[in-house]
Amino acid sequence: MNREHQKILTSNLVQLTNDMVIDDVLIAHLENNDILTESMAEEIMVKKVKATRNRELVTLLKKRGPAEAFTVFLDGLVSTKQYHLARLLDREAAEAKIAQHKAHGPQQCTSSGDLKQLDKKMEGASISEPLEESTTKDVKLNDETKEITYLTEETFQNKANGDEDIYGNASFPKGRAIIINNVEFKTLPTRYGSNVDCKTLEKLFSDLGYDVMVYKDLTKQAMIDTIEAVRVYDHTCHSSFILAILSHGGEDGKIYGVDGDPISIKENIRDKLSNANCSSLCDKPKIIIIQACQGVKKDRGSRPESADSYTEGVDTKPDPESEVLPATCTAEACTQDVYQQDGIPVNNPPEMADFVFAIATAEDYISLRNKQYGSAYIKAIDKVFHFHAHSLDILHMLTKVKRLIGDRHCTLEESEGGARIMSKVKQAPETKTLLRRQFFFFPHKPYIQVKAAV
Repeated sequence: MNREHQKILTSNLVQLTNDMVIDDVLIAHLENNDILTESMAEEIMVKKVKATRNRELVTLLKKRGPAEAFTVFLDGLVSTKQYHLARLLDREAAEAKIAQHKAHGPQQCTSSGDLKQLDKKMEGASISEPLEESTTKDVKLNDETKEITYLTEETFQNKANGDEDIYGNASFPKGRAIIINNVEFKTLPTRYGSNVDCKTLEKLFSDLGYDVMVYKDLTKQAMIDTIEAVRVYDHTCHSSFILAILSHGGEDGKIYGVDGDPISIKENIRDKLSNANCSSLCDKPKIIIIQACQGVKKDRGSRPESADSYTEGVDTKPDPESEVLPATCTAEACTQDVYQQDGIPVNNPPEMADFVFAIATAEDYISLRNKQYGSAYIKAIDKVFHFHAHSLDILHMLTKVKRLIGDRHCTLEESEGGARIMSKVKQAPETKTLLRRQFFFFPHKPYIQVKAAV
């Protein structure tokens, strides 16, 4: 590797250490191109700590003799969809490689005016006219996740460009979708089940037309750096943005990094990505999804004035048609049925406008996560959005999510006097909106002709 490329790797070592994901695909790519030997690959993969693995790979790359080592590594980052790192190392070369990599996707960034006729033969596409709201099927949590219903070209062109009452969401991809999935903490409990939530959201966002990027086990500073990278990124050709954080949380909008130090939803997310501080997202919807506690209170449910519709105490027998996760549990039940708590620019738009904060639980309360199935909140978002994204705006869908979660009891494992007890609790998701128009996802699969390289 030449000296210039070595300097590039050295100057970006911190972000590579924090962000890079070394998987079998990347390692195989480097081995197949004679950049790493089998023993080198084994030396990297035996490292148990992500940061150590990443530093080891960068160190080995800088020592490799082949002049094309840097280019092969860049190809590997692109092939594993770590586009932001590829752009960080060599933006011009990365953009060309990313365009080539996505050519068969197709996920090119383009405006709706440039979209070609839909390819009716596109594999996996389910094309139908959007349903009227009055005829949409209500979704239950145990319904199988169906494929997104994609809008026809005519309907898409008529609706997706937006108007004074609806945000335009016509680019493809729609925008970036960043997922921060914190599982293994130094001092806080491991968040078993969070990987299930991460995979669920990754598929959902991809189905909705977003370029998805996943970051796992970030410290406070790494989360701040990731959000800063979002802030300075050029979102000009995108219509909207999604950030989902799965972590432990606490009062006053705290979200914890794996080192046990928290960031603030207000200071580190809202303020940083505001219209004033992130100009390329100005006047564009910014969807923030938080699966984390907001305190330590537990919602035991309440009794309405009319007792006819409520059985005192816990549900006598849950309706199997309304459950996807176990809703009842005894002290003898297996732990997979037990939940844990996740806690300790037009007309100069307002600075703090165009946000939606979809938070798993109400302020000061715990949120719930199942070790095996993940969280009910993320499961509900996945179900509702898959069923209704083609016809309902996001606030209407989040209201359906609230009802699904609010209508069910969950069993929480608690400790009292050293004894293990099971108690019934409920959860009320919270939505904070600063939107000034309706926001629809307008799921759509455009056919984009990619010119062959000359």
